[in-house]
Amino acid sequence: MKYEILPDDTVDQDGVTLHRVKRIADGALGGYIESEANLDQTGSCWLSELSRAFGKASIKDNAQLYGLVYDSGIVAGNAVVYGFVHNQGKVLDNAVIHGSVYENATVKDFGMVNGSAHGNAIVEDHAKVFGSVYGDVVAKGNQIIYGSQG
Repeated sequence: MKYEILPDDTVDQDGVTLHRVKRIADGALGGYIESEANLDQTGSCWLSELSRAFGKASIKDNAQLYGLVYDSGIVAGNAVVYGFVHNQGKVLDNAVIHGSVYENATVKDFGMVNGSAHGNAIVEDHAKVFGSVYGDVVAKGNQIIYGSQG
């Protein structure tokens, strides 16, 4: 086991009781999860002290969360999230998020979002979004999007 759930260290998030995790190897305190299904026991995935994961959300592989993931959001691979992932949003591979990914949006490969991706938007390869992408937009390659595109 990589971490243990601290039964007496809890917070309420939208009517759901979340429990703090503690890494066994070094005693480091992490964030709060609803259940072990939210934070994989394998890999080096982790959520920082103020982060929260609940619902059917999952953090796995080597992903790092510095925010919130809930509903059925997924943060996986070597992804880093400084914000929110919810609904069916996915942040995968080496993607970095400073903002939010939600509905059915996916950010993957080395994609970066400083704002939001939602709808069915995909941000992949080395694309960067400084604003919002939505609908069926696909940002890829070395494309850079400023403002809103949908």
